[in-house]
Amino acid sequence: MKVLSCLSIILACAFSFGAQPAPQNFFSLNVENDCGFSDRYYTNGLKLQYTAEGDDFYTNRLQSALLDAVLPYDTPAAARFQTLAAGQNMYVPQTISQAVPPLDDRPYAGWLYLNAAAHHARQNTLDSFAATFGVVGRHSYAGDLQRWWHKLGDFDTPMGWDSQLAD
Repeated sequence: MKVLSCLSIILACAFSFGAQPAPQNFFSLNVENDCGFSDRYYTNGLKLQYTAEGDDFYTNRLQSALLDAVLPYDTPAAARFQTLAAGQNMYVPQTISQAVPPLDDRPYAGWLYLNAAAHHARQNTLDSFAATFGVVGRHSYAGDLQRWWHKLGDFDTPMGWDSQLAD
């Protein structure tokens, strides 16, 4: 069980939609973990992302229009891509065995977020415009997930999530 938790995994599955030439549509799952090093500072991250050709999502049409207005080019039209993502990051102090971390150390914090981005790719450039919205604190559920994972893997119990940053 500990071996599995120590792996940093990037899994990308490509799915083609329609019978036209292979469009650039895919899902990706990013899992980052500092197992094997230490539970301190940035300790874990999870992100599920969907990337598609075009700018059909409502948010991406707006973002693409903003990119066109801010970065006008005389070169051929850019290939357009859009992404939607949901993720969670966890941050902990150097020592997770203390119920209240020292004032000069990093506080416990979780970040649960949604992200939408538009991308214009040209021969030598990639311009992107992204908006990310999320919550820190109890409603990021980072403490719940880390405690569950540490219990499942028989790791040290993180003691300070009750003192995490507020929502």
